[in-house]
Parts: sequence; C-alpha cells; structure tokens
Amino acid sequence: MNPFSKGLEPSGTLIIARATNITLPEDDLQRAYSLFSARDYKNAAKAAEKARKRLEREDPARSYEALRVQADSTLNARDIKGAESLYTELMRVAQSKSLLFYQAAASW
Repeated sequence: MNPFSKGLEPSGTLIIARATNITLPEDDLQRAYSLFSARDYKNAAKAAEKARKRLEREDPARSYEALRVQADSTLNARDIKGAESLYTELMRVAQSKSLLFYQAAASW
C-alpha cells in the first residue's frame, strides 16, 4: 500500500514522532545549542550528553558535534577537570578520524 495514498507527506513519520512526544537525537542537540546560547551551561552539557549517546548509535559522525558542545558547556560551567576529559576524548576521536575542525576545537 502506498503511504501517500492516505495523504501522508514524505515526512509523515516525523510528524507522528512529534505528535507522540518522541524526541529525535537532533532535537536533543538543538536543545543543547539553545541552552548554551541562554548561558545555561550545566543543562546544556546534560542535553548534549543525551544527544551524544543517542547519536553514537544512529549517526556517529554527528555525535562528535554533540561531544564538542558538551565539552564547551562543561568548560563554561567551570568544571575544568570534566572539560579536560571531554576535550581529550574529542581530540582522540578527531585524530583517529582525521577531523581537523574538531582537532582545533579540542586543542584548548
């Protein structure tokens, strides 16, 4: 059966996900960006960690951005030791994947 015959759009699954309060990993990352912009660094770090854990399974390449946001948020929350371990992890991953942007971000 053609899903478009019922009047569903190609993004019909996304609409269903939002209607049932299922969050997507990208939504968690966007929430982390918003919290970071609002200077709520502790909650931004938590949201980025949640996004990172979910993205590691679904989109590993995107999880590096969540790790960067988590590290930046942790640093701005004045948790130096936590930020150091996150940046070390980011550098390790960035070097293994030859991701220059993330290597630069991790070399604080």
